[in-house]
Amino acid sequence: MFGRATRASHRAIVVGISALAATGCINPPPDPTTPTTRYFADNASWNQTAAQLGEAADLQTYADRLFRYGGVNQTTAGDLRTRFTDYSVPIWDAREATTTVRVFQETAQQSSIDFRIPNGSQIPWNPTWKPAGGVDAAMAIVHPTTGFTYEFWRVNKGSCLGGGYNPFDPSHICIGGIWPTANIYRASDRDGTTQPVRGAGFNKVALVARAEEVKTGRIRHALQLSVSNIMFGGPTCDPISGTTASGAGTTCGFYLPPATNIEWPSGPPPVCDNPPANTPTERGKTVPHGLRVALKITNAQIDAWLDRRGYTGELRSTARVFAVALREYGAIVSETACGNVGMQTDGLINGATKDTWNALGITDSTVGEKLLIGLITPGSLYAVKPPT
Repeated sequence: MFGRATRASHRAIVVGISALAATGCINPPPDPTTPTTRYFADNASWNQTAAQLGEAADLQTYADRLFRYGGVNQTTAGDLRTRFTDYSVPIWDAREATTTVRVFQETAQQSSIDFRIPNGSQIPWNPTWKPAGGVDAAMAIVHPTTGFTYEFWRVNKGSCLGGGYNPFDPSHICIGGIWPTANIYRASDRDGTTQPVRGAGFNKVALVARAEEVKTGRIRHALQLSVSNIMFGGPTCDPISGTTASGAGTTCGFYLPPATNIEWPSGPPPVCDNPPANTPTERGKTVPHGLRVALKITNAQIDAWLDRRGYTGELRSTARVFAVALREYGAIVSETACGNVGMQTDGLINGATKDTWNALGITDSTVGEKLLIGLITPGSLYAVKPPT
């Protein structure tokens, strides 16, 4: 799930954002950014390789839990699904805005989610921009030159009451949350310039696999994992970060950096059918937000997997890019899923992005979703040390 950071967490907004918001119309500030295909600063922990951080033998039990219990169907352990439509994260080019809209916060979220700009603020918009399907209805708007970014959760999924919102006005949009980042190319979890967008408490776009990256032949950051066996509180550990508390991972819940919070501090996630019981046994099957795993696999093993899948041409090249990224950078547990283990991409909703994915062999969401099936095998995942 998306955007579960509470009002109590990360109240400081990036310097300059609040001043821009006070005008009621937020436009990307001028900035001498040199864009790259990789978002965030080089020192952002998810932009460091697994080798740079090192293997964490003391966390291996959680990598094993991820493989065994990560999806709701235990008969398909290790089954990883890449999201190209529902639960993807479409990213739109801010330069293509043709108008503005006013954004209002969904009533049901007002007590728990910080709205990072004044309610009713104007933002750049294009009527063709759409969020992903699914309950999260996520999307982002990025200005490729300045790096100014908006990330959204639950776009037009709920009800907004009061505050000047008019449900019949097409220039009014009801959203669960919005998070502005001043410069997506320079922000880092190392200096507090990220935003608590996703369930684990950092930016949504940080881990999203983008067509633009894959086209270059390399993804240079950790990838994203949504899992059904996410660790929960009720109670949380003290300290809540790391594994030092007595009973961590069985009688209490914790998170690992780069996560900054537990998505469900009060108990098991209430968002899926048949949630686990709040017991040490069930918590003992879960994995913490922020857990990073990487794949132990050789080039020859990747080739053998590609052969078994029957991949040829561009699809084979694309699958290889993902496999190498999982070996080189790994993936980070960051949100709750109610089905198979999922990995987010920028998907097929944005037409320009869809064209790029199509050229890369992802011709539809079915092909995309099954791209990595069979890649992860028993014993192939290892835990990576959290950033310090």
